[in-house]
Amino acid sequence: DKQLVVKLRRVAQQHAPVYVVPRFFELATTADDEQCEELDGIPLQRMRTAGATHPLWRLKRVFDVLGATTLLILTAPVLIVLALAVKLTSPGPALFRQERISQHGRSFVLFKFRSMYVNNDSDVTWSVSADPRRTPLGRLMRATHLDELPQLFNVLRGDMSLVGPRPE
Repeated sequence: DKQLVVKLRRVAQQHAPVYVVPRFFELATTADDEQCEELDGIPLQRMRTAGATHPLWRLKRVFDVLGATTLLILTAPVLIVLALAVKLTSPGPALFRQERISQHGRSFVLFKFRSMYVNNDSDVTWSVSADPRRTPLGRLMRATHLDELPQLFNVLRGDMSLVGPRPE
């Protein structure tokens, strides 16, 4: 399966239509589907195009760049004040960096304002709502989502999008 997935993705990147023979339990959902065709009595299901290969993806990217740039300009004073506040209220860097996985399995560094005291387990332990590792300023930033403003830089870099699933 792994080798087949790699080959199918390569073909899909060439914008070629890909048809697969559905498994038995999928036949009930594909028989009347407009994406389903037949070859010598064998049903063939057309695979949907991934979002990043769709022609409108470029338009979405333009929206992301313009939106992130506008928001960064408008929130620049807030970004500066928050960065200084994080530095002044607890020792450590103002930004929290964490490796995440983006679309197509590529890893990138996600930026956030640091909302916890510096610790060694932030890469392996999820934070909870009443996490004692949070700083007083961190509680406020998390409640208002201000800690996520630096992610606009990730959007500009193309690691994330303004609209879409969050990379976990």
